[in-house]
Amino acid sequence: MKMIRSVLFDLDGTLLDTADDIANLLNTLLAEHGRPPLPHATIRPVTGTGATGLLQLGEFDPTDRALHARLHALYKTQMPGTTRLFEGVAETLDFLDKNNMPWGIVTNRLTAQTTPLLEHLPLLQRARCVVSGDTTAFSKPHPAPLLHACELLSCPPAQCVYIGDMRTDVEASLSAGVHALAVTYGYTAAENPADWGAHALLNHLRELPTWLNAH
Repeated sequence: MKMIRSVLFDLDGTLLDTADDIANLLNTLLAEHGRPPLPHATIRPVTGTGATGLLQLGEFDPTDRALHARLHALYKTQMPGTTRLFEGVAETLDFLDKNNMPWGIVTNRLTAQTTPLLEHLPLLQRARCVVSGDTTAFSKPHPAPLLHACELLSCPPAQCVYIGDMRTDVEASLSAGVHALAVTYGYTAAENPADWGAHALLNHLRELPTWLNAH
């Protein structure tokens, strides 16, 4: 009997390459304040840190609610822009569907941002569950979102694997008792995923079927 019965994915930096669109949001905000844009390569490592990380990088007050609201408003008008699936994602999701392995998404994005993006791609109807940053009272690295996803999939945490591109993804997985895989192609330029304690690293999502077949 296989150990793994279901798969959960992070969104930004794991399934979706949203870096250029997120960079455009911050640069639009900078322009509105009469400041020069930042290179996309500078913004890319903080793509998965949300509005707070973007504001900090832009040297804004990260606690300013008005700035948070403005970023969210810009998001509504500019996304999904050029956001796309990372190479190999489509084939991997097809593999899971063909093998009747339920999969879902756990992200720190707010539901109001997550749902339209997944509808556009489209992934919303295919995912067996979607847990956003405001679905539970907590967000990653707290284990609650992953535990909730396991409940929605009727799968014990020990028989589930979560795949993400940030240290917080691995921390949440281990705290929840879920197998943790870290991808090396996401927004992790400032850190080495090998240091996070994940059960395995994936250099490409096409490697996931091989890992699943061994577990």
